Amino acid sequence: MSKATRCCPRCLLPARLYGIPCHSDGVCSYCKIIDRFRQEISMIGKQVQLLAERFDRFCNSGVYDCVVGFSGGKDSSYVLYRLKTHYRARVLAYTCDNGFLTPYAKDNIQRLTGNLEVDHVWVKPDASILRELYRSNMLSEAWPCTACFHMLGASAWKLAYEYRVPFIIDGRTPDQILRNPTPNLFLGLGVRLSNA
Repeated sequence: MSKATRCCPRCLLPARLYGIPCHSDGVCSYCKIIDRFRQEISMIGKQVQLLAERFDRFCNSGVYDCVVGFSGGKDSSYVLYRLKTHYRARVLAYTCDNGFLTPYAKDNIQRLTGNLEVDHVWVKPDASILRELYRSNMLSEAWPCTACFHMLGASAWKLAYEYRVPFIIDGRTPDQILRNPTPNLFLGLGVRLSNA
């Protein structure tokens, strides 16, 4: 394997290919950052009390208590189910149709929003905009998902503004959270967690 494509021995990321600095032991700076902030990372997803406090603060101020993205996959299905059954939230769910949704996902979206009696809206960006977003992300990161994250974030803010919803619920898998870790991300997280 050439120097340009040498992988980090821990995460197997072709670090130099993407311009990620490696240390003398060959371990990339992402893995070093994750080691440094392991305690903060272990707290991700354990802020149930903080979420309950936010609901107490924002609930019943409008038609909906929160806006939440819903792809029809297992993670967002669980989030939607939990918001409705545990928190009794009045949810406005939305789905960005990025052109990659499977028929199974679309069926699951209709089935679950119907069964849970959740209002749902579709967001469908213009195909030329999607192509340019994906192209740009593939050229800069070799990973198209950042385009969707920005599209989801913009859609959530737009819907929250239009429907006057006070609270946006957004989730990421650990892989997505740790995709491009920086010390500032975890320092900020540590401050929030210690004050929570």
